[in-house]
Amino acid sequence: MLIGAFLLWLPLNGHAHQLKTALSTVVVNETSSELELTHRYYLHDVEHAVAHLFGDEADIFSDRAAQNKFAEYVHAHIRLKQPNGQLLTLRNAGARIHNPFFFVYQQSTLPDDTARLSMQNTVLRDVWCAQVNMVNFKVHNATRSLHFNGNDDWLSVNLEP
Repeated sequence: MLIGAFLLWLPLNGHAHQLKTALSTVVVNETSSELELTHRYYLHDVEHAVAHLFGDEADIFSDRAAQNKFAEYVHAHIRLKQPNGQLLTLRNAGARIHNPFFFVYQQSTLPDDTARLSMQNTVLRDVWCAQVNMVNFKVHNATRSLHFNGNDDWLSVNLEP
């Protein structure tokens, strides 16, 4: 009976820590006139996603090439645009593991019109339909949030105080 209980528990345990939730923060650095984006993913989710996206041989923990590849994947799935429709140029500013998270950093020049921005965040939503990406915009000591899930495409945030 103990063996049967263990075998039932085993498949559930492999998925127990996959949360399929990410948190991004966009900060307006008025000193440098930069937008600073920090994307935080659960390392366990990234491990499974990397195997799905790049093959089972990719090791997100020790392989810097796999880490860079995932950072580039994130970079390709995040877009920001101004109210006039002009896309902002996002620069990949690195990535790192800080257990239990995988962080990806991006930067962009602060646009002239910061009253409103639109964002597209499809990271891991092409891997899991249940993926939820939360984004907090921190501007002028206020926080505005976007919540990407399901079929959400472009969402907008008002950045005025």
